[in-house]
Amino acid sequence: MKAQPKTRVRTRTTVTSKGQITIPISIRRTGVGVAGAQFDCKEEGGEIRLIPVAKENPFLKYAGIERRGKGRTRKELVQWFREWRGHDEYDRY
Repeated sequence: MKAQPKTRVRTRTTVTSKGQITIPISIRRTGVGVAGAQFDCKEEGGEIRLIPVAKENPFLKYAGIERRGKGRTRKELVQWFREWRGHDEYDRY
């Protein structure tokens, strides 16, 4: 599959007296400007750039937590989860 070229959207916005701007709907529809999104602001050659800050994956802190040696088989993982959830060998489901 061919990589899609990045499209540039140019729109105009106004800075309020409080220093706020409105991100145009055409940019928000891309999923970048959702409520609560954070941006790094960068000034380059007379331009101000807003660069979206990637959210940290909440699961990264668990990566590799149960991988010792070659790792566990599916059967071992199922057993570990069942024990962790409080099931014993007599539970059917």
